[in-house]
Amino acid sequence: MLMEDITSKQFLMTLILRWQCNLILELFALTMHSGQSGRM
Repeated sequence: MLMEDITSKQFLMTLILRWQCNLILELFALTMHSGQSGRM
């Protein structure tokens, strides 16, 4: 029971970390794109 709880928490943390990384990458790409178009 305890082991399952730990693994599920690890799984959730991994999902959240991956989601945050994707979000940051998307935001970075958007800012880079808007910045380039703004300079042009």
